[in-house]
Amino acid sequence: MVACVVFSLGIALQTGASTLPMFIVGRFFAGSGVGLVSALVPIYQSECSPKWIRGAIVASYQWAITIGILIASVVDNATKDRTNHSAWRLPIALQFIWASVLFVGLNEDHPDVQAELDQISTSLNEENAMGQSTYRDCFRSSPNKIALRTLTSISVLSLQQLAGVVFIGSYGTTFFANAGVQDPFLVSVVVNVVQMAMTLPGIWGVERFGRRPLLLWGAVTMSVCAYLIAILDIATSVHDLAPQRAVIALVCIFFAAYASTWGPVGWVIPSEIVPLNVRAKVVSLSVAVHWLCTWAVSFASPYLANSGPGDAGLGAKIFFIWGSTTAICALFALFCVPETKGLALEQIDELYQHSTPLTSARYGRTLVAQGRTRNAARGLMGSEVGGTAELDEKDKGGALGGSVSSVVASLR
Repeated sequence: MVACVVFSLGIALQTGASTLPMFIVGRFFAGSGVGLVSALVPIYQSECSPKWIRGAIVASYQWAITIGILIASVVDNATKDRTNHSAWRLPIALQFIWASVLFVGLNEDHPDVQAELDQISTSLNEENAMGQSTYRDCFRSSPNKIALRTLTSISVLSLQQLAGVVFIGSYGTTFFANAGVQDPFLVSVVVNVVQMAMTLPGIWGVERFGRRPLLLWGAVTMSVCAYLIAILDIATSVHDLAPQRAVIALVCIFFAAYASTWGPVGWVIPSEIVPLNVRAKVVSLSVAVHWLCTWAVSFASPYLANSGPGDAGLGAKIFFIWGSTTAICALFALFCVPETKGLALEQIDELYQHSTPLTSARYGRTLVAQGRTRNAARGLMGSEVGGTAELDEKDKGGALGGSVSSVVASLR
């Protein structure tokens, strides 16, 4: 709820801004609100979800993001021909709607919310009694490989933004116009429709195929598309219709690959591979670097792609950069990301202790089988609905209270 208030303050300042400094201050508060939500939502989703659909539920966070991007694109397209200040004030002011929906949905007077707040408060007091973890603990060497897991979490969300989608998202209209496309606004809308639609297969695939295969093959596909776009720019004329269509098609395939792999799975990995005692801090670090990379790409893209004085003048050849970064994404997924599909959050500690990313899928299947055997030995198979639900509620309550309380404590 605090994040909603901070975000709304930023939107109000931007909407009412008559000078650039006031607008920048509004952007600061709006960005702070988005940062708070980005740190809290994936943790909340991960720890409230049963393990067999945890990945899909966390991946739905990315789907909500793509819906917002699509709506923004449509609104921008509808207001682009206005000649007064409403051309930019309306798209900004509409963001109040989503902040209001989230704020109302988090009604703290509801009995369930009050019970959750009591549980968080209790967990916070227990954590304070045992001593608070620090950000230094995120990088300590230990048998649980905390430092490796922290660096993996940060790297996943960083590479997610360095893959090139931010370039199209923030500079796509200008890029398509420079590529000779007659209606670049419409093409941007089409690309965003593809991104939103293709996130749904990713939500399904993260539990069907696992995390590693999606990240690996998604990065390979994006890399191939990016290199082809850059090569087309060198080999053909911008005025030829066929290359224009080919570039649009490749950009759509690029976004489809991202939306079904790195987009949703990028949020799943940090929310589940980190131990409870440092989970909130690691996720906050990862999200901070994520937004830093978003800013860096957005800031640098015009200077790299434009051909004015002091610019690099790369044009579409900038996709050589994105082809290289997505190739790095593929190597990172192959050698650094473990397979965590179907594992309880507690089993991931054991996975890191006794396997490597290359052997994690096989060892994970062993852990899942052992878990089923233990449940059968305890006689839970016949009363799985009641017993497992009770255990899940205890596990989820402790985990949720622990990590969310850590976020609350770190914000104080």
